[in-house]
Amino acid sequence: MKDCGKIIKIDEKNITIEISPQAECQKCGACHGAKKRQLAIPVKPKYKDLAIGDNVDLIIEDSIMLKVYMLMYGLPLVIFVAGIVLTYFITEHPLISFAAALILTAITYLFLGKYTRTNEAFLPKIRRR
Repeated sequence: MKDCGKIIKIDEKNITIEISPQAECQKCGACHGAKKRQLAIPVKPKYKDLAIGDNVDLIIEDSIMLKVYMLMYGLPLVIFVAGIVLTYFITEHPLISFAAALILTAITYLFLGKYTRTNEAFLPKIRRR
């Protein structure tokens, strides 16, 4: 996946990039991709040569996107189903099983959100155009 953007802010912790919608997205408008959005990426030594106003490409490899999709959709589904099954065998009460599975799924999403935001492997690479 590749998006184009422009650096609008650089501070000691983050580089903020305004991402312009692609031509296909502007025609459709069905999702948030049709609007300009901002993304803050942690500053790294290899990005020190970038300056405000630079046009950049944000690149995420397809294999990384597949891992993100599996983590964000597959793992919570497995946790939800396992939570229902295991708590049902323990409590034999469907509402308690369902509530426990929802709580486990919410905890999973909280953990995954923090994990994907802080793990460098899931952050896009910045390349000057």
